[in-house]
Amino acid sequence: MSCVQCCCCVWVFYVVTYRFEGCVVCCIADVKAEMMKSQLPNSVLGKIYRLADVDQDGLLDADEFALMMHIIAIKLDGYDLPPSLPSHLVPPSKREKVQPTSSVSESAS
Repeated sequence: MSCVQCCCCVWVFYVVTYRFEGCVVCCIADVKAEMMKSQLPNSVLGKIYRLADVDQDGLLDADEFALMMHIIAIKLDGYDLPPSLPSHLVPPSKREKVQPTSSVSESAS
C-alpha cells in the first residue's frame, strides 16, 4: 500500500468513526458502504472483515480499518485471500493481543 493509499485510508477511517466506550471505532454501516465500493461479492467482503478484525471484537479500530482496506486492495489486484491472517499483516498495535503463530485464524477466539 502506498503512502497516498494509506493516508486516504486514515482519512476515510476518521470520516466513518465514532466513539464507543472511550475508543474510536468504525460505524458498521459506514464500513459496509466503504467495502461495497470495491464491488467484491458479499461473501468475500465478510471474509475480509473477519480477517481484518484481528482482536475479534466485532469492531474495527484505525489499524484494523487500514488492514481491511489493504486486504481489499490485494484482492482487487487478483490475489486470493489467505485462509488466516499472515503474522506479517498483524498491525503492531495488535501483535501482543494475538497468539504468536505464523498466522491468525479468522475463526480464532
